[in-house]
Amino acid sequence: MESSLPTHVAGLILARGGSQGIPLKNVTPLGGKPLLSWALEAMTQAKELHSVWVSTDHDDIEACAKKHPGVQVSANTGLECIFCKHLYYYLQVFRRSAAHAGPTASSVSSVLEFLAAHPEVGIVCMVQCTSPFVRADIIDEALCRMREEQLDSIFTVTRLRISSKLASPQRTCPFVVAL
Repeated sequence: MESSLPTHVAGLILARGGSQGIPLKNVTPLGGKPLLSWALEAMTQAKELHSVWVSTDHDDIEACAKKHPGVQVSANTGLECIFCKHLYYYLQVFRRSAAHAGPTASSVSSVLEFLAAHPEVGIVCMVQCTSPFVRADIIDEALCRMREEQLDSIFTVTRLRISSKLASPQRTCPFVVAL
């Protein structure tokens, strides 16, 4: 696997504050840390990303991102610097508009808003907070496959094995999006 892509690759975590099912679910603890931290951990360990962004509309989510282990504020720029084994880069927060943070806003519209504000970004690797088991090696593998196979997009799925006790004709879900 080659180690770098020819264009700026941004890791983007969509984390709006207005969850209707579980209020502020993205900062709710799961396994001893906020849900957001799982996605940040994978992104900060991925070697193919040039920047990591949290797209949010909520101050508590922004504060949670800035408390992620390894984040330090740069004395020169005021940006939050994440130290990884392979590089330094900056965790940044993109404050998305209300139009792209409501319950009917799509992930695609949120990514397009981010891209419109950041023309330097050529590739976005979007990870949902609700995919806490995504791993850095999967992110890197997906980005390398995009480059090597000259793909314009890629996503990962995981086969969901449903117990025969839970399976029914009304409950078929063969794949779950993981990245």
